[in-house]
Amino acid sequence: MAVLPPPPPVTEQQKPTSQLLVIVTGADSGMGRAIVEVAAFRMRAKVIFTVQKKENGQSLVDEICMKNPTVVQRQNLISLRLDLASSDSVRLCAAAISTHCTAACSVRLINNAGVLWTNNNSNNIIKQGSVSGVDYHFQVNYLGHFLLTSLLMPCLLRARSARVVNVSSVAYLLGYPLFDETSENNETSPKLNQFYVPPDKPLKQLKAYGRSKLAILLSTRLWAEKMKSLGNTDKEGPKVQFYAVHPGGTRTAMILSSPLSRVLVRLLGRPTMLSPMMGAQTTLHCAFSEEVATQSGFYYE
Repeated sequence: MAVLPPPPPVTEQQKPTSQLLVIVTGADSGMGRAIVEVAAFRMRAKVIFTVQKKENGQSLVDEICMKNPTVVQRQNLISLRLDLASSDSVRLCAAAISTHCTAACSVRLINNAGVLWTNNNSNNIIKQGSVSGVDYHFQVNYLGHFLLTSLLMPCLLRARSARVVNVSSVAYLLGYPLFDETSENNETSPKLNQFYVPPDKPLKQLKAYGRSKLAILLSTRLWAEKMKSLGNTDKEGPKVQFYAVHPGGTRTAMILSSPLSRVLVRLLGRPTMLSPMMGAQTTLHCAFSEEVATQSGFYYE
């Protein structure tokens, strides 16, 4: 996959887009909240965003409406609770989102939510309604978003245009090999490295995180190829376009909760890290810029 140069920040002069529906996962804090604010205020979009805690969604709606009372209408900000570790929760969320999708809409699905450091045994055990025994990083970062995207695909295909932006990471380099070659009945068969990682194994957890981000990267490319093979294209390329992004080292709760990240922050200092708004720029570029309108399947850093 080609790595393209980092894009310029989204500017205040960008024109609002009518009939734009933006869906953002992981808006409890950090980049997710920044993306929701830009989509609602600068792009004048209707925004559906997901949170783990209901109160986080309400506080974000209040915050955006208080900052921009003459621009943002409260009814255009919709908060939904989503637990990506539960397929039941993903299905309920997808069903709720689908009711807002129409053929007149341009849709942007931004799969932003993620986990990096799980230090609680109960968090690593996949909950009821999901694949038993799968590592929490792989379930939340990849499988949950893959299921959500698949369930929303009829809406994306029906929309006037659609883009899916998957937040990956340069940590995908730590994810090799995604598959183990194992011998079974004297035959070599691939076995996915996706199973439970103990919370007291920090380096193994970092590798598990890398595997989940590698899976996101590969699936982005596969989705893009699938759209081309379906022949669902117009003069500007596939109707549903896919992008993977690495936001850079960003000061988010997810990053700062990692013991390894805390060591790096102490060594290098917080000023070397991006703010959530700056970290969100690559994602926003892929979601809204016309410069990438025909570049489905690419990875941006």
